[in-house]
Amino acid sequence: MPRLWPDRRVKPQYGTVEIDWGHKLASGLDACWLFNEGGGTILDLTKRGADATLSGGLNWVTGQGGIGIDSPHSDTVQATFSTRGLPTSTNTLTMMAIFTMRTLNPFNVLYETRSLVLQGLLLSSATGNPLTWAWNADGNDYGAATGLTLSTGRVYLGVAAIAAGTTKMYLVDLSNLGTMSTFNSGLSNTAQTMNGSWQFCVDSNGGSRGWDGHIYQAAMWERTLSDADVQTLAAEPYAFLREARRRRIFVVAGVPPADTVLDTKHRSTIWYGGLRG
Repeated sequence: MPRLWPDRRVKPQYGTVEIDWGHKLASGLDACWLFNEGGGTILDLTKRGADATLSGGLNWVTGQGGIGIDSPHSDTVQATFSTRGLPTSTNTLTMMAIFTMRTLNPFNVLYETRSLVLQGLLLSSATGNPLTWAWNADGNDYGAATGLTLSTGRVYLGVAAIAAGTTKMYLVDLSNLGTMSTFNSGLSNTAQTMNGSWQFCVDSNGGSRGWDGHIYQAAMWERTLSDADVQTLAAEPYAFLREARRRRIFVVAGVPPADTVLDTKHRSTIWYGGLRG
């Protein structure tokens, strides 16, 4: 039987994959969005409830990274989601996104918490408008990734691996054979909450800080990804997914009862004259 999705370097079609919870990159994974629905709600593939609801103005697009969301650099256009049961006080986490930029504007937000406390993955106003992170909402964020500068029209993987005493930023140019740049910040990070309300593509502070470009994937981990983890993502951005398992039932003879349940673990349920075999 041909595989629906054979290549973990290529974005899968909607409905063809699920989280491979046995993969090392699935450890600590709290939310994952593939933006491959092509319409309607942006689903959290972990099935933990962080589905994102779109506001008017965010458009679905097929771009360099496959199907994704086109964000028009707006203060009001956004997709909101709520995380549930996540730590309310932590400084050990990772934020990731795959994206392109249409224009470079300071403080463009990929995703962040919906409050005046800036926490998320974004561009900063430092020289070159580099990819950066915000977790303290104070002086430890905007200049943290100086040097990780972007170009328009390229597909990037951006990762902020945040730990108590340091943050390591990764910027991988997926349009250029996975060329990786990194930046280490030795700044300490006060604990903040991962739990609560978040949003894609817009900043709660306003000021024309909405994302201007496409977003193709995003994920959050309740742990600090290692260099080896990020190198795996750089080589295979969809490494922690697998082809969705399909449920099967075979009726050999007779009619199965109305309450027959398909087996989710691929065990065939065979009925002979109404008796389970």
